[in-house]
Amino acid sequence: MKKIVLSAAALFIGAISFAQSNESIVNQAGNGNDAMVTQMGSINKSDVDQSGSVSPGAVDNEAVVEQTGVNNNSTIRQRRNRNLATTTQLGNDNRAFVTQLSSDNESDIDTEGNGNRATVTQGGGNFNMSDIDQDGDGNFALNYQWGSENDATIMQIGTGNVGDTNQRGANNTSEISQDGAANVADVDQIGSMNMSMSTQAGTANTSTVMQNGMDHWSSVMQSGSNNTSTVMQSGNAHTSTVMQMGSMNVSSVTQSN
Repeated sequence: MKKIVLSAAALFIGAISFAQSNESIVNQAGNGNDAMVTQMGSINKSDVDQSGSVSPGAVDNEAVVEQTGVNNNSTIRQRRNRNLATTTQLGNDNRAFVTQLSSDNESDIDTEGNGNRATVTQGGGNFNMSDIDQDGDGNFALNYQWGSENDATIMQIGTGNVGDTNQRGANNTSEISQDGAANVADVDQIGSMNMSMSTQAGTANTSTVMQNGMDHWSSVMQSGSNNTSTVMQSGNAHTSTVMQMGSMNVSSVTQSN
């Protein structure tokens, strides 16, 4: 009877250990690729895929993943050459997804907190840069870059903030900074050499910037709660500055030529 009890206890302990284990998958097909994964905690999962569909495969890519906590998930896909992706997750239930479809792109995701989501897609060109920093809980950040030499930054402090950047073209720059709760910032840049800065401090502010063309410049600053700003620029070389302080202010700017 004692042997049976001990065997059952060993199986139970083994099941707990298995349930709390971390998982890392690395797939490399090509030359000179480098993947470094560090996991501390339990039920964390990392998937790094450095493989190209064109011979000789993926070349000289670098992926770095650091996970500390419980049930974090990181996925990195690098399909061409000389891409760099870094993901750092500190906390629980965070998710990070990076897809680099072309060459010489760089992505950095740094998350501290619980239940945050960060997604980066870079393709259609080279030398794009994406930086996402999240400090808090339940934040969502998305940088989509299709073109060359675009730069997108999202910085989030607080809870439930949403930042979304969509860049299609070349040499566009977007900076989103959110400090508070339930703020939403959306930036769409189609063209080249456009600049957008969106800064939100407070609760439930909404900013939408749409730039189509060349050489547009937009700055939106919101402090307070429930403010709404919309900026639409099409053509060439428009400049817009919006400052909202307080609550429930509404601003709409439309520029075209």
